[in-house]
Amino acid sequence: MYKKVLITGLTSLPVRVVRSVLMANDIGVLFVALTATHFMLFGVDFPVSYPGIFWLYLTVGLSALIMAFRLQRIKLVMLGSGDVLNIARANLAIMLCLMIVSFGLEVPHALALSLTFGVFSFAGMVGARAVAVSVFGWLREHLHKRQTVAVFGAGPAGIQLASALRQSSDMRPVAFFDDNPTMHGMEMGGIPVCPPKDLIANMFRQSISKLIIALPESAKARQQAIVDMCIRADIDVQILPSFIDLLDRGNERLRTVDPDEILGRNKVDLETPEVAKSYAGRVVMVTGAGGLLALNCAAN
Repeated sequence: MYKKVLITGLTSLPVRVVRSVLMANDIGVLFVALTATHFMLFGVDFPVSYPGIFWLYLTVGLSALIMAFRLQRIKLVMLGSGDVLNIARANLAIMLCLMIVSFGLEVPHALALSLTFGVFSFAGMVGARAVAVSVFGWLREHLHKRQTVAVFGAGPAGIQLASALRQSSDMRPVAFFDDNPTMHGMEMGGIPVCPPKDLIANMFRQSISKLIIALPESAKARQQAIVDMCIRADIDVQILPSFIDLLDRGNERLRTVDPDEILGRNKVDLETPEVAKSYAGRVVMVTGAGGLLALNCAAN
């Protein structure tokens, strides 16, 4: 159980536990941020008469703001720029509320206190989540042996593929290869982008067991050239199909849903003489979506 939690992060825990952990983390960050702000502005001898209402403000008011901005619902495995922006909005609201309360209570250096607190709290919330993602990622890499793979194509499809593989329990992306020279030497999500001329050498040097090609449909010739090169070097290679291909291949498995399947009960046969005789010529009231479906069937 503990190893599973270490490998998958908080995703294997119940939702309420995850949200409680994140809420406790954010409240703890706010306490640390306020304490650090005090020492920065007032030193060790900051006013003893500092209003005790601030602690109540932190535990009640700020908790409500955290819940209002749904910070406790942010999944660590999907932490992105939108989540960071939401954390920034929440801290702006927290900072403004603290500023209003500070001026109302005539707290010394109210403006500096609020601004400094806002900076510390934002840095603490983002930093704590970033550290958690890094720690869980490191544990996932070292506690669970996964197949190392490389992705050819550092475009949108390749980036999405690598992001999905990083959460996989079977494969681990360790390198990108791309024909665009402006991307060589860069990193995409911490994964280096290498020039294709070093593909075979890097595959063997890093003991990469598989290459997955994530190029657009317009690069069919390039895909075939890479496949031929990998086959000659005895390297396992796969091609990521386009979304259109996935839909085309899955058409045989797709079928139209019968309206009766969504009723959650056995179908009522409206063609029997008893049903027709009971309701023919009468005004009836129909309730619920299932009833509307039955009325539609009867009308037909």
